[in-house]
Amino acid sequence: MELLLIFTSILFIVDPFAVVPSFLAMTPRDSPPRRCTAPFS
Repeated sequence: MELLLIFTSILFIVDPFAVVPSFLAMTPRDSPPRRCTAPFS
């Protein structure tokens, strides 16, 4: 039960579905391989 609470709390704080359009808007000229490594650089 606690694991479900933790997961939903993190999902609420960092909404991955809302971040995708912003990320794509910031990297329109990058190649797909560069987009894959951009969050880690």
